[in-house]
Amino acid sequence: EALQDLAEAPSQQASAPTQAGAVSAAEAAAHVAVDFAALPEEKQAASIGPAARMLEEEYKAELERLRVEMRRLSPNLKAIEQMSGVAETVQNASKEADAARREIEEVERQFEQVRKERKERFVDCFTKVAGEIGTVYKKLTANTAGLHAEGGSAYLDLEDTEDPFNGGIKFTAMPPAKRFRDMHLLSGGEKTLAAMALLFAVHAYQRPPFMVLDEVDAALDANNVRALAGYVERAECQTIVISLKDRFFIRSEALVGVWKNKPKETSAVLTFDLARYLPAPAN
Repeated sequence: EALQDLAEAPSQQASAPTQAGAVSAAEAAAHVAVDFAALPEEKQAASIGPAARMLEEEYKAELERLRVEMRRLSPNLKAIEQMSGVAETVQNASKEADAARREIEEVERQFEQVRKERKERFVDCFTKVAGEIGTVYKKLTANTAGLHAEGGSAYLDLEDTEDPFNGGIKFTAMPPAKRFRDMHLLSGGEKTLAAMALLFAVHAYQRPPFMVLDEVDAALDANNVRALAGYVERAECQTIVISLKDRFFIRSEALVGVWKNKPKETSAVLTFDLARYLPAPAN
């Protein structure tokens, strides 16, 4: 009925600016022929009245539903372009991941190489020092327990031989005429001689050009001071010793004394050459 009314309704006069457009629309509507033959007979019969309006509303609702469905099913014309962009992004990310993986593998290879070299150097040093510590400690402690007494024994052991850096190093010493003890059970003088023996054993691996000993004899008795002074005297490097014990510094080649000049309120230095008083070396 609405289409029939639209076809039979007379054209209304429009304002001057839109008159031509309205006439054209009216002419187009006048030539529109609606074919209702495809409709079922019961719906063709409902051409007027409330039944026609209900049928029109039904068709409008169906058209709206189809319109919404078409919008939902409408293809995304940019999908191929977007797919191409996403594929390119994925490809770039894959390349970056491969490059990062290669860098990680290279860093891991270099790290393992450093670990291997570090272990080899440490084992080389430890083997040399562990082989020397017993001899050095025995010489250093000889005669400290009495005349013609043999020196003690000392050992170094790794807590983890497979990976030395996962554990520590156990230093065990047995002073002359005593049994094996852990370092914390030794007396102050015994700890000093053990520490000096370790120092001199390290020098066997890498000998220094000179050595400075600052009051290392503070906890030593007379016999131990004599033993340490004799060992330092035979050392094959220049040694600077800071000591207050005459049994130690009288074995040196020169003395340097520091004293306080009270009138001038300054420190003064005295030097004395002892080399000319040392016994001449045997021919």
